[in-house]
Amino acid sequence: MKKIAVILILLSGTVFAFQDYDIDGVEDAQDRCPDTPFDQLVGEDGCALDEKKTGELIFKIGTDISFDTLSDKTSSLNLFTSYSFDDFTFTLSNYSYYESYQDSYTGIGDLYLSGGYRIKNENFHTFVTLGSKLSVSDDIGTGENDYYASLSLDYFIDEKRDIFVYGGYTVSGDSREVDYENFFTFSIGGGYAFNSKYYSALSYDYSQSAYSGNDNYTALSWFHSYSFSKRYFTTFNYAYGLDDLSFDHTFSLKFGVHFD
Repeated sequence: MKKIAVILILLSGTVFAFQDYDIDGVEDAQDRCPDTPFDQLVGEDGCALDEKKTGELIFKIGTDISFDTLSDKTSSLNLFTSYSFDDFTFTLSNYSYYESYQDSYTGIGDLYLSGGYRIKNENFHTFVTLGSKLSVSDDIGTGENDYYASLSLDYFIDEKRDIFVYGGYTVSGDSREVDYENFFTFSIGGGYAFNSKYYSALSYDYSQSAYSGNDNYTALSWFHSYSFSKRYFTTFNYAYGLDDLSFDHTFSLKFGVHFD
């Protein structure tokens, strides 16, 4: 009888030491999802296997076209890719100018590398970014390396409406021909989601000139985003220049695909 009593005490001690509230085989102390259904397969962290977070990869290709009555039309070819995991996002993009007198794109242009972190609550999103612009060619792009930081604040009034503010500062390098100035950029606006597929926003955009003595850039922008499906989407932006030096009209069109 004494042996049986000892065995029962040992077994009961083992049972009470291993606590598993949702009966998924993962001890509560290590269970990051303590309320999974009884019949749900879970991983070592106690979370459902089909709900594990994987990163999101996005590819975009597009063009910017600028023109007015005083200048020749210019355009660009832009490639963009980003990878997001949890609240971190890393991006790589380029900006290639179109040389109208050569009737072709003559190089890669500038490369942009950045990393960002998003802080979210129910109605407020904050996104902080640090990045660098790398000059690949002296013939295309501005021909220097820059470093920049930005902060965007997005307040969601409700499920359809939001108000956003963006601010960024760029430390400019110098090319072999031009001494560029550091500059500040700013944008403020608001948007409206007409449905789950279509979003539109209006904003006022401002940027100090990187050229000493030039007027600063100011414009009104009208942005659109439309999702054809869960994977494919497009964005379109029209900017009307308000200052004397910038192009009067700039159209930006991009097509994208994302993978979960």
